[in-house]
Amino acid sequence: MVKVGNCDQTNPNHQVFVEATIFAPNTKTFGVYHPLVINEGTQPAVEPVVPTLPQNAVVGLWIRAKANSITLTGGTQTCVDASCNARAFFSAVLAADEGQRVVIPPVGNDKMGRLCPATRFFGVIAQTTYLQTSGGQFAQATEANRKALKQFAEISGGSDKVRRSAFSERGVMLSSMALNELFNNQPSLNKANTYRRGGRSRRIGRNFGRRSSHLSGSGVDCLAVANTPPPVGDVDNTTVNTRFGPLSAVDRELVRKVRLATLWELPMAREATQRAELGKVKRISATIEAQHVFLDAAVDGVVQLMAIDMPTEPNTLQKCFIADIQAQSGIDYDMTLVKWLRFAHGQVFESIATVRGTSQNTVMRSFAETANMFVLGHMQLLESTGLTQSLSFPAPPPVKKPPGRPSHQPNHRMT
Repeated sequence: MVKVGNCDQTNPNHQVFVEATIFAPNTKTFGVYHPLVINEGTQPAVEPVVPTLPQNAVVGLWIRAKANSITLTGGTQTCVDASCNARAFFSAVLAADEGQRVVIPPVGNDKMGRLCPATRFFGVIAQTTYLQTSGGQFAQATEANRKALKQFAEISGGSDKVRRSAFSERGVMLSSMALNELFNNQPSLNKANTYRRGGRSRRIGRNFGRRSSHLSGSGVDCLAVANTPPPVGDVDNTTVNTRFGPLSAVDRELVRKVRLATLWELPMAREATQRAELGKVKRISATIEAQHVFLDAAVDGVVQLMAIDMPTEPNTLQKCFIADIQAQSGIDYDMTLVKWLRFAHGQVFESIATVRGTSQNTVMRSFAETANMFVLGHMQLLESTGLTQSLSFPAPPPVKKPPGRPSHQPNHRMT
């Protein structure tokens, strides 16, 4: 409740928004609730929905205000800046994870296969919105309240209102700030080599990427494999009609390539956070690891909309990369890791551009944009290490010579 005085919830420059994330240690489940904020002495436009808390529930509150002068009053002993009980909330999640792994709800995908907005992407920062009537009353932003009120203004925190209208549509579910943070830190929360997407677990086996006897580990074999074109008989030129537009073989191959990238780059990046010699390589590896979880969610979104056969283990070239990297130590480990990661990103980057430029499928064009954001960012991170070398970059595609011009015949005639 906003106290009467200098603060007014109907003033766009004063509005306050609250979000609660609830953790039930007994069941290791989460809930999100948006308490309604109204002016002192007024009544809500619609009576708020009040949740029933599970046994031993721990609740964290996150508050956002548009005015810097607004402060919290009352029982604020567990509040720090604009959050209350956050320390207890995160401590409870970590404590519960010691006995049995806590499953962090995924951020999910919208109907176009794109990642839903999350705090770490800064597309949407404050996820709480309210409905405001012309009479200055407020209600929770639920579909039932929208239908009941009919005429209202939807308000949200700060400049995020602009971002929300530009990048989000009604019906796109936005995760809470607390769950975004937990999900973004899931690799460190998760002690096992397991990550969850699409309601199922994928486990990186103990022997994953272990050097095989038929691989030299020198990198020579890797280049030979990379430069070997597929047999002519294996070329797929089929196109499948979907409700999102034609799905070409090139479209499907991009989705497979991104999944393949996650299957080897995520565990290798995780390993590099421990084995890398340089601190900057460890930090970059941690970023790549975390972002591959989000990128893989985008793959899941596409696969759920359009049936595409997906690989379940790295291909021959990627196994070669793994063997060469794991055969190294010290600074050689860092250089080999950066070399092959940058090489692999360069290969898929070309496919992303092709799909974005040629695909008639709306989901695939959107997916290519998402992949472009991550892959371009990873290439920039890898190049920032200063460890790239000539072998870090795939060979460019062949280019036809321009049409020959008629040779210029000099005029030797004297006048």
